Amino acid sequence: MVEYVIKENDTLVINDNEEYIITGDGNLNIIIGENVSAKVLLKDSTSKINLNMENYSFLDLVEVNYKDTNNKILASILDNASLKYTSLSSKNLSEDLVINLDGYKASANVECLVLNKDNKSDFNQQIYHNAKETNSHVNNIGLALDNAAIDFETISKINKGMSKSNASQLARGIIIGEHAYITSQPILKIDEYDVKANHGTAIGRMSDNELFYLMSRGLTKEEAYKLILFGLITPVIKSIWNEEEANNYFNFLNNLL
Repeated sequence: MVEYVIKENDTLVINDNEEYIITGDGNLNIIIGENVSAKVLLKDSTSKINLNMENYSFLDLVEVNYKDTNNKILASILDNASLKYTSLSSKNLSEDLVINLDGYKASANVECLVLNKDNKSDFNQQIYHNAKETNSHVNNIGLALDNAAIDFETISKINKGMSKSNASQLARGIIIGEHAYITSQPILKIDEYDVKANHGTAIGRMSDNELFYLMSRGLTKEEAYKLILFGLITPVIKSIWNEEEANNYFNFLNNLL
């Protein structure tokens, strides 16, 4: 495990299959070398990340924020390279994510999980398919408590000539509070016929019928409430490569609910 602290206008070149924990604030250039498979945890960092992934590389990037944060990530992904990006947050957050699938069969899998209680989160996500047979998937999950506000805006663009490409978007949210809200703006911009593209959104308040059913099986209202919520968010948390951080975030949410 490599611990790395961001210095202003810094560059980190990863040429080994190593695990990194990155902290600190500032601008950081990350370069993932050819044929490298790396894991990076970006923790409580207010930063601008320029990410360049060389051919046949893989990066499992996890971003965890327990404080107010303003982050920007700009990624370029080359031939047969793949990015798995997971964002976990629970405070005021503004996040801009721009991914350019610049190489043949480049791919990106994005998962964002946010639980807000009297905070506001804004996600601006843009994925550009700039090469053939590129793939992207975005999965956004929001839980809004009390006076929380969560906004997702997701743009997937498949450019002309980028045939056999796939773009999918999914947004799910549960609103718990009189004045809480979640909005989702899924946008598909498709300039090519020979592609697959889809989006889906399901946002609403917790079902009284679901709660009643679970309570009729012997659960208390609080137990039923948490069971429904954690059924939605646990798969995302379990996908985090750093088990210690996954457990920390799980316990944090459990105490917050």
